[in-house]
Amino acid sequence: METYSLLKTDYILAGSEEDVRSEICFTVANFFGFELERRNQLGNETYSELIPPILVEEGAPFLHSGLCICARLLLMSSNDHTLTSLLGAKSNLLKSYESLCDWRFVFEVQFPKLIGELAANGGVLSNCNLLIKIDQDLKIPAAVFNGPGLAKKLEKQCKNINDNISDPKVFSNHNISKWFLCSRKFHSIVQSGFIPNIYCTGLTPTIIDILLFTYIAKLTQTSTDVSFENIPEIRRWTILMLLAFEDLLDRITINTSLLKKKLRYDINLLSYDFFIPDTDVGYVKNPPQINQGRWLPRGLSKQDLIGMVMKAVENPSTDVHPNSDWMAHFNWSSLPEFADVSHFVPEKRTDRKREQILSIVSACLKISRPGFVIVDFCSGGGHVGLLLAHLLPDCQIILLDNKLESLEEAKKRIQMGGLGNIKMLHCSIEQFKGRFDVGVSLHACGPSTDIVLSMCYKQKASFAVCPCCYGNIRFAENFQYPRSGLFKRKDIKTEEFYLLTKGADNSTDVDQRNDCMNLVDFDRLQEAKELGYKYTVMTKLQPESCSPKNNLIMASYSE
Repeated sequence: METYSLLKTDYILAGSEEDVRSEICFTVANFFGFELERRNQLGNETYSELIPPILVEEGAPFLHSGLCICARLLLMSSNDHTLTSLLGAKSNLLKSYESLCDWRFVFEVQFPKLIGELAANGGVLSNCNLLIKIDQDLKIPAAVFNGPGLAKKLEKQCKNINDNISDPKVFSNHNISKWFLCSRKFHSIVQSGFIPNIYCTGLTPTIIDILLFTYIAKLTQTSTDVSFENIPEIRRWTILMLLAFEDLLDRITINTSLLKKKLRYDINLLSYDFFIPDTDVGYVKNPPQINQGRWLPRGLSKQDLIGMVMKAVENPSTDVHPNSDWMAHFNWSSLPEFADVSHFVPEKRTDRKREQILSIVSACLKISRPGFVIVDFCSGGGHVGLLLAHLLPDCQIILLDNKLESLEEAKKRIQMGGLGNIKMLHCSIEQFKGRFDVGVSLHACGPSTDIVLSMCYKQKASFAVCPCCYGNIRFAENFQYPRSGLFKRKDIKTEEFYLLTKGADNSTDVDQRNDCMNLVDFDRLQEAKELGYKYTVMTKLQPESCSPKNNLIMASYSE
């Protein structure tokens, strides 16, 4: 039984009651015990640049946006270990988009979309695919460190407890520590060497469970025909959450009576085994094949594929850096301390980091004009954005990153330089919806580069981006590859394109790796041309040795 005491917080939540993510954030804050002030507006600003919910602290230098970021921030602001432990053993749950089944995407995109469709359809649930997918995921064994070793340890504990239970069919004493050890079904699963997902990510509840429970409760209140018959694991899990957190439910506006009715809840019919999922132990042994670009439908070798694609798109090559003369005369020693990266990275990295930053900053200067708003996406500690803010005092620079620690470092440098033309946003790329003229990103990982490009396309903004981690684009949720019409017309198949991205990361042949990078980025640049960008360049960071991922693509709507 979890209990959290009431907590004061200096954060203010901005977001209308009509916005489902803001409503969920406020509900979760109450669930945790935070007394959170809520406003539709803060001062004279509506913070229209960001998708709500938005958390702001009076006098703080940056805003926090996004349901998962806001929920994490509230937990991190607490000194209560029972709260901070909800972030997982390494405190990294919901921190970034890294997994194949990404909960951030579920909470910030898929559930709001589903609830919006419900409202539009008069409460009729026409599409249950999201719930069915979550139900199936709950049957997958938990991904825990040293799973077989932990399973063996739990098996011994199960045996000792099971031998002393008079009636394992009765769910009594559910407040005891590790009650699942009383289940013979659990014992059978750990005997197989696996750990079941009793909760969403293992044996204990986390922030993921709290957010999912709030959404499920919201769904039952919004939908007139939601049924748990086809999602038995979600039904099991929801009943478990009702029991585990029953003392906290009066803090939040959830109609538990309606929820229990739809669950067909009867505590007298519950057993220890009921709360153990029907774990698919065969899933790990024979997981569904995920296309990672490891095979070729045409039976070609990797080099044959590269040659075929090169020929099809007429051998794309890189151009000379368009601002190389400016770079040749740049003097790092003339910069103030806050703008020079050498003061903020280890000495052995200084030269290469300076070269990378100078290459992309000089490209950005080429496509910028006084008065422009420039967004440094995935800004990290602000190495690129701070130099731009110094060199372009008439431009507004926005640092945007989903890692709070990085922005805290950037804040110190901004204060050191007394800059008035720069601000920081703690959010994911997709949370930003403000107007801007130039987008820049240095080594944004995998599909993040394509998300940055899509943001620029929507605004018809110029861009200068240096991609990284090409192989990770196969995990992109919202993109189909290849991107350009040219590659599709030349019948470059998705599987073949994925192999190119893999070669861009892993090929031991330097020429082959460069060819793969060039083809992937040429596809990106070709898409920009097809969308009306008139000035397009694919070049290299200077010198090329400053990074193995040294492609630089830039474009502008004007010549």
